[in-house]
Amino acid sequence: MKMYRIAQFEEYLYHGTGEGAFRQIRRDGLVTGLNGYLYLCDTEEYAESYAIWKGNPYGNRVFRVRKTDAMVPDPNTNYQGDFKSSINIPPENIEVKIEGQWIPIQSYYDEEIGIIHEDF
Repeated sequence: MKMYRIAQFEEYLYHGTGEGAFRQIRRDGLVTGLNGYLYLCDTEEYAESYAIWKGNPYGNRVFRVRKTDAMVPDPNTNYQGDFKSSINIPPENIEVKIEGQWIPIQSYYDEEIGIIHEDF
């Protein structure tokens, strides 16, 4: 039987992805994949390593969300900090780290790369 460290006292979970998915997540939120789940982890560093592993040439993004009861440990992984959720997370519940600070994803814009405030 696998034992899992439940992040009972952790307030946030994290999701790493590439810059290419950023605009869609900013507009639609984190949505479940074809298998009915979206995946999160318990540390910012692990989420960033996943984003790097995906190899996005446009840059990496790490998001954080408040942990809820809908986010459960993923029994199909060897890493005890992996979580999954069958519930979509709307953009208003997602933060992104910009210049060392967490801000609401919909507050972020950068006209130099074509993300304008009115995009959503």
